[in-house]
Amino acid sequence: MGLILNWSKQQWLSMDAYKKSAVNFGRTSHFYHLQITNFVLLFSK
Repeated sequence: MGLILNWSKQQWLSMDAYKKSAVNFGRTSHFYHLQITNFVLLFSK
């Protein structure tokens, strides 16, 4: 029983880490997208 609990905890932790990295990636890519958009708007004037 303890083994199964330990395994599910490991799975949950890895999922948590994956979600966090996905969120961070989403934020940074969104930030870069905004920067590129601003850059393009600046030069299209």
